[in-house]
Amino acid sequence: MSDFGFWDDEPPRRSRQAPPRGRGRRGRQAPRGHRSAGSRQPPRGRRPPPRGRQRSRPRPRRRRSAAPAFAIVILVIILGGGGWLGFSYLNEYLNPPDYSGQGTGEVEVVIAKDETATDVAVTLEEAGVVQSSRAFVNEVKAQDASTRLTPGTYKLRKQMSAAAALKLLSSPASRVETRLTIKEGWRATQIFAAITDKTDISLDELKEAVRDRESLDLPSYAGNRYEGFLYPATYTIEPKTTARQLLKAMVDKYKATTSEMNLEARAQRVGLTPREALVVASIVQAEAGRHSDMPKIARVIYNRLKNNNDKLQMDSTVFYALNKYGISATHQDLQASSRYNTYMYRGLPPGAISSPGEDALEAALVPARGTWYYFVTTDPKRGITEFTDNEVEFERLVAKLRRNQGAG
Repeated sequence: MSDFGFWDDEPPRRSRQAPPRGRGRRGRQAPRGHRSAGSRQPPRGRRPPPRGRQRSRPRPRRRRSAAPAFAIVILVIILGGGGWLGFSYLNEYLNPPDYSGQGTGEVEVVIAKDETATDVAVTLEEAGVVQSSRAFVNEVKAQDASTRLTPGTYKLRKQMSAAAALKLLSSPASRVETRLTIKEGWRATQIFAAITDKTDISLDELKEAVRDRESLDLPSYAGNRYEGFLYPATYTIEPKTTARQLLKAMVDKYKATTSEMNLEARAQRVGLTPREALVVASIVQAEAGRHSDMPKIARVIYNRLKNNNDKLQMDSTVFYALNKYGISATHQDLQASSRYNTYMYRGLPPGAISSPGEDALEAALVPARGTWYYFVTTDPKRGITEFTDNEVEFERLVAKLRRNQGAG
């Protein structure tokens, strides 16, 4: 191979010189505007393809697909729509729809225990009180008022502003509730009468509730009795509260109070079971005219219990057996053949005769020191009770009571 890129044994080709422009192959000049049939001059502006190469065919133009453009359009729409939705959501979050004014009509809304501000907001929106739950939540946050949302039933209005709704929910005057006070020394029959008088709960519903002892969750030492376990206090009763719920609340109050007092352990120290301590307290509560007399009355009961030959002889137990009330039992009353008649039977009655309060329970656990064996409420109007340790003095006190009753 030579330095010029040819094979050594191959002679170089002679290049042919192109004929002069405008002349034919034999040197004749072709007239202007005329080309011989054998002349194949390419049109001006195009170079002839090199000889020895076959002219390549022009490539067909590819049709561009519309899919990419369509996809871009869709993407723009999606992004634009998403942006609009995002903006709308953010705008609604920051500026949620809210009614204006104090609203109209009336609607009751219940806030359950442990509900959050969001839970309450959803309830209000579903009840038609506020236009959006978010408006209410924002209002609670703005006022830092989450602690003002307490369980209960509230009377609100329809289509209120979130601020107006929060204001009503924070007002005790908006609560729909009944306050029921159970007095110390009341019997179950009196408690039931007060419940039926103050609420929509019927006597039949109460009787049905006490038949199901387990549902009331009474203390283990209660046995089959509920008397004395319905603790005297003031209870807030919400609408739709059932008989079982209300009575259980009273039992729960008794258990909480006696647990705090450590009643079971302290009853053992005075030689009583928890049930016996409750029975003593119920008698003390029924007999005492003044709270200051309670420890003394408890001591009289303990002094009599120590002497197995003597009976308690408490008029209050006889009245309980006869389902009546009074100061002094008559001779006929004392003939009642009931285990609650402590003139007839020794020891404590089988159960409590009233619902004692905390002072009476405390007196039963810590009686006063003394040798008293008798007591007489000589002045019932003023609640004056006198104590003695001998029978002669006791008879004198009974006569004094009769004089005061006659004078009244």
